[in-house]
Amino acid sequence: MPSSSSASSSSLPIPIPVPLNLPLKLQALNDLFPPMPPHCSKAVVTPSHPSSLSGSNAKNLRNRLNIGVGQTVCFKTDETSNPSTNASTQLHTLTLSRLEQYHSITQRYRFAIPEVETKCICECSAKTAICQAEDYSYGRCSGSNPSNTACHRTFFSDQPATGCPTGSGGEPRLCCELKFRPYENRTFTALRLEAPTTFAVLRYSAFSWENGRWNEEDKRTIRIYLDGSTQNQFLDAQKNLELSINSMGKSSNQLAPGMYFVENFGHGSYGELIQQSLNEVTDHNFERLGWFRQDSNGQFFVHNGYVMMDKIHRAKTENCMDQKFQSILDANFYINKLSNESTKFQIAESLNRTFRWIKSARVVDSEERHAIVTENEGTNLEITLTSNLIEKLLFVHNASQIQDFTATIIVDRFSNSVLNITVFNATGILNGYVKQIIDYKSEHIDSFTLYVPESTPVTRQLYARIKPYPSNTVQMVCLRPDDSPTTSEVCRPVESIQDELAKNEIDNRWSDEIGKCPECNHVSMDGLMKYLNPMSWASGVSSISDFFMLLADIVVYFSVAVAIYVIFTKCLYPIMRCCICPTMPCMPCFSKNTKK
Repeated sequence: MPSSSSASSSSLPIPIPVPLNLPLKLQALNDLFPPMPPHCSKAVVTPSHPSSLSGSNAKNLRNRLNIGVGQTVCFKTDETSNPSTNASTQLHTLTLSRLEQYHSITQRYRFAIPEVETKCICECSAKTAICQAEDYSYGRCSGSNPSNTACHRTFFSDQPATGCPTGSGGEPRLCCELKFRPYENRTFTALRLEAPTTFAVLRYSAFSWENGRWNEEDKRTIRIYLDGSTQNQFLDAQKNLELSINSMGKSSNQLAPGMYFVENFGHGSYGELIQQSLNEVTDHNFERLGWFRQDSNGQFFVHNGYVMMDKIHRAKTENCMDQKFQSILDANFYINKLSNESTKFQIAESLNRTFRWIKSARVVDSEERHAIVTENEGTNLEITLTSNLIEKLLFVHNASQIQDFTATIIVDRFSNSVLNITVFNATGILNGYVKQIIDYKSEHIDSFTLYVPESTPVTRQLYARIKPYPSNTVQMVCLRPDDSPTTSEVCRPVESIQDELAKNEIDNRWSDEIGKCPECNHVSMDGLMKYLNPMSWASGVSSISDFFMLLADIVVYFSVAVAIYVIFTKCLYPIMRCCICPTMPCMPCFSKNTKK
């Protein structure tokens, strides 16, 4: 049981059978894990006597002290102050469990990272019915689409005539159809968070030592709003202990109001909050996340897509006859289905990995009206304990200890400078400092404090914020248990390393693709008649080189026509005449008649 001395005589509790009226599972758990008080931290207590309006001192004694996140103050009644009482002494513990920041959510919508499938067809002639501006420019896709698909069409005129035959019309055009689907069926919820309100969560317990083990007699969790004013609340069920809390000021660690998002995991569960460039509800900036959204009916759509799609989609023909084209979106945060390498981006890490002061940052529930940020660290609270008991309050604490430790000084990928330390057989408050190993006797030290909340020695990994040190250097780190002599100090050389800085690069390149259009650029009867019209030949001539190419084509076509004429008149026609002669096939039919 903790005592008021610096070294407490704490002994391990001996499990004993619990009453038989408890359920068997609870009985087994109580045997394996009996209730234990947390480690009692040393507190600097200032006693005071409140004054009444009449000027006389009130008989209730007040004790003022400070408490930090994760720390526990312990006290009991001083039996020597009232020897007549026969009440058993209880150990009262008060722990500042955590600080919570509640952010109101004022905007929200669902979105996804789109996987884009682009299909384009190219027509060399401008007068075909397959690729028409009225069907593709600002056009909706024909037919119905699944709820997870958004479809848009775009039209591009005046394309290069590469691959098109001369005289085809000279106005190649490209018609495209784009389908947007959620990448890997993952969805997210965008949230606008406003300024937070901060609450302190305290846990009170009362333990009694009976039959060689601790019994938890009373417990209560108290959440108090920290707005700068004093908050009062009773601790115990008998209302003998009154707690007053006064914040030392607002925490310097707060999320700025703005847009954040979480990943949806289904069944009303969400991932950790993430901060990245994100559209608000009314925005349609295609350089940010959140331009591919999901409406209340579950249908996905490109926000303002029917107006903006012709502006953000770019496509050009590489070879119109072979249906080769290039495509790109003037946008970020999308995936090309047929060419994943053409787009590269990264989703940011969650806030609890980016900021060391955040333990977790989540949406409170499926109503999506509030987000809660739980702090790893925070401002100290000034608390005042007022007792209505006759006995005085005696504050006690456990002794701190450490056997050994290993550590590394790290500047992580987000430039957070921390001391990553693993302590062995440690408990309580550990006071530490960092010194240059080459100047060990220097008076300049960087101080820090670690806290191990367990009441029994454990091995635990901890983090402490320190100033950054040059990489690939070695510093001397020392730890000493609180209230212990300097001879108990443990020192170890510690290496300093730096991780590569987090890169958030966005790469968006043209993707090479091939369309499928079997009916495009085929010769039809209308096309043949148009091709035989000499007036249409000159429509494709726009330069001297085109003129000489046309002239060469005319010479070639004329030569081919003469060759066909000669072959037909000198060979095919005589053979046909011979073959149709009824009397003597394959013999000359124009020989002279024999005289009778």
